[in-house]
Amino acid sequence: MKLDYQRKVAMLNKQKKRGTNSEALEKIKVAVSHLHTRYIVDMQSMDSTVLEINRLRDEQLYPKLVQLVDGMALMWGTIPFLRSVPVWRTSNFSFDQCV
Repeated sequence: MKLDYQRKVAMLNKQKKRGTNSEALEKIKVAVSHLHTRYIVDMQSMDSTVLEINRLRDEQLYPKLVQLVDGMALMWGTIPFLRSVPVWRTSNFSFDQCV
């Protein structure tokens, strides 16, 4: 869309330099104005989408990632303990004993 807008603006400037009649210039101005409005709306929509994605990342994804890493660290921290527990005691084992 940005390219279309730039082409129309270039066409408008070229027509102005040539001295094209006012009716043709008005049609091009209307098209340029319409494209400019659509471009602004699209940019605002994109900005709000990016803000929402960043908000979701910060508020939902990051805390879950931290929780996952903490859980993995706890898991890897308990592995040496589990390897030292005799096999006959694992049936009575509870994860709470590791914490």
